[in-house]
Amino acid sequence: MANRTTLTLALTLLLTGCPTAGDPPLGTGGSLTVAAEGEPIANGGTYCTPLNSCNPDNVVALFSEQRTSTTITNASDAPVTIDSVSLTRAAGNMVEEWTLIDTELVPSPLAVDGTVLQPGDIIDFYPRFFPVRSDERSATITITYDGGDTFAYTITGNGSYDSLFFGDGLPSQATVWGGADSDEQPGGMVLDASGGVIANSNVNQIIDAFTEDIAVTSIDASGALRWAKIWNGQYEDLSPDPGQNGESGGSADSIAIGDDGSIYVAGRTSQTNSNSTFYSLLLKIDAGDGSIVWERAWSPDGPVSVASDSSMFYAVHVDGDRVYCTGAALGESEVSLVVYDTDGALVSATAFEVHDGFNDRGYAIDVDAGTAYIGGNGNGDAILLRVDGADTAAPSLAWATQPGLGTGGNINSVAVDDSGDVYVAYDIRGAQSHFAFGKVGSDGQPVWTKEYAATAGDKNNVHVVRWIDGALYVGGRTGPALLDAQMGDALMIEVNPADGTEVWAAEYFNGTGPDELSEHRVKGIGVVGDDVVTASQVYTGTANYERYWGYWYAASGALVDATITFSDRPSAAGTDLTAGALSQDAVGMRNGWEDAPATVPLVDATEAVGTAPDAGVMVMRIAP
Repeated sequence: MANRTTLTLALTLLLTGCPTAGDPPLGTGGSLTVAAEGEPIANGGTYCTPLNSCNPDNVVALFSEQRTSTTITNASDAPVTIDSVSLTRAAGNMVEEWTLIDTELVPSPLAVDGTVLQPGDIIDFYPRFFPVRSDERSATITITYDGGDTFAYTITGNGSYDSLFFGDGLPSQATVWGGADSDEQPGGMVLDASGGVIANSNVNQIIDAFTEDIAVTSIDASGALRWAKIWNGQYEDLSPDPGQNGESGGSADSIAIGDDGSIYVAGRTSQTNSNSTFYSLLLKIDAGDGSIVWERAWSPDGPVSVASDSSMFYAVHVDGDRVYCTGAALGESEVSLVVYDTDGALVSATAFEVHDGFNDRGYAIDVDAGTAYIGGNGNGDAILLRVDGADTAAPSLAWATQPGLGTGGNINSVAVDDSGDVYVAYDIRGAQSHFAFGKVGSDGQPVWTKEYAATAGDKNNVHVVRWIDGALYVGGRTGPALLDAQMGDALMIEVNPADGTEVWAAEYFNGTGPDELSEHRVKGIGVVGDDVVTASQVYTGTANYERYWGYWYAASGALVDATITFSDRPSAAGTDLTAGALSQDAVGMRNGWEDAPATVPLVDATEAVGTAPDAGVMVMRIAP
């Protein structure tokens, strides 16, 4: 029976390749001997990490490291000069997947060029394998010595979880806007004619640590910051974001762009330190320099003195010379539809009571040829309204329906196509949340409904739907079991508008270790040429403060049919609030419209740092 030494040698020859006549002895390059984990490597051979097992099931978890202890020994009887030790990654391998580091407690990039090894001297180092996808990854390590002699071998490894890149994995552009000690939570985004992104967000700890303000950030098509402004009121100012798993969340429809390129942002402002008495707020902004063209504060019943007088805008849409806002009026008990012309003059103000005696809110709006579709929350569940004549002084409710999503259900984004059908983001919340969306006909009846099935739990949220040039895009967050089920990460899908079938689906992921774990949520989607542009919220949790970026992966879940039961609501006439409403210039309600300080920069996502926990606005471009 063969002894252990014989078996070990046979296995080594099998894995590293047998020498031929004229080759140096196994594990040497003439003057040098190279070994990994004590096992000799042939010049021109291969080492499979870890443990030199070349079985595809021998895997390393994504975004975790495998260090292979490697030695270079001068096996000759004369000094040897190491000219360089270099690493060349195979095509398609990412920069971070293979690096050479020293063996210090806090390692640094390997730096041994020019080292003279006396006979018997050793250099220790680690090839560091950090897989970010799950097929075979490899690199070539080349040791050049004594003015041109070489020893080279290939090191390979496999990442786990069966996760492959979507496209090239890396966006062509990924930038983060935010401060290291402040939170920026994006609402939505629009694209201008040049392909630039304008995003709105809530910010805190920038001007005043105890109140929130509204920020608007403009980033050109190359990824450079054009301007960033902050609407700073005396107390709480919000353009609520749609990322919260609760009834106080906002909408990706909270920002819009007009035909002339002007930007409109919807929100609310409080004029007392109780932060419970709000005016609805609408800003028109010059996209060129970020200056305010006009700003309006609206109240349904004159000056606000108690909470029941309050109102707020959650969403805005521009169609022609009309600016349509929806939200909540009269202390959140009725859905508001407030229409301005593009010069800032009030056209109409109407309240719709979908549930008598219960809170009704409009969170999303889109308008086509004077017909408005409003999605929101009413009596604790989702509501969807069609309003005809929305561009006139007397809008009328055509129908109202309640898709049964369950307690806390909401519609936080809608998009109308050129046939009058509406695409709806079904925000199903609670301990078990869902990424669901569907198509509803102009008659209020569902055409199809889909759900992205990924994992159980509360990490599945839909935030935005966009119908763009005949294609339908949906974005939000999911928590795939094999990737990030702890915090969830971004999900983006293109589907066929006719039947909801998937065209492609992609998930964003950047690891689950303490230096990688973070959450991403897609809140804005646009298309520029062949690129899909997204605005996302990145949130790093309580541990990670240094890794805000990752890769797009082919989606691991499945798009399946879903059923949502619609219940008609009484189509009561709306209440005209125009005569009693207050619409005033809001300039006197703010301390300023200020440039964001230098402490809130726009940086490449790989350079973003913060103090955990931290949220920021992330803009990416990727070619599907």
